[in-house]
Amino acid sequence: MIVAWGLLLLALGTWSALRGPVSVREQSDLGSAKQVMDQVVGRISGNVPPDWQFFDDGYREEPCRLTVVRDGRRANRSLRLSGPPATESDALTHIASAVGQARLKPVNGPAESFYADAGTFVSVRGQVEGPGAVVVELSSGCRPQ
Repeated sequence: MIVAWGLLLLALGTWSALRGPVSVREQSDLGSAKQVMDQVVGRISGNVPPDWQFFDDGYREEPCRLTVVRDGRRANRSLRLSGPPATESDALTHIASAVGQARLKPVNGPAESFYADAGTFVSVRGQVEGPGAVVVELSSGCRPQ
């Protein structure tokens, strides 16, 4: 009976590991994170406020450590937007709405920054950088190579 129970647990654990959805970042590769990042960039670039210009600095990849014995890679992508001074907060709010489920800061008053989880553990952070300047940073976090 104990052996049968152990075999059942082993079989269910193996099945779950191979077929279950991703539950931690280290279970998905950098390619899947880049697909999500590309989708977010597409939504943002298609939703740039009038009179604002969109600049994509592209991907920056760097090595990272998943564990003490396992290396990985992280991808970051920066988007810069420039437009008329004194409209940064409205532009940031407009961009955050394109990302979906973004949390604006501060909650009350003109927006200064936002954070969103784009899915598959990809973070999206936007902030007013200065007069007429907004920066959006996307990060994959450390992923298997």
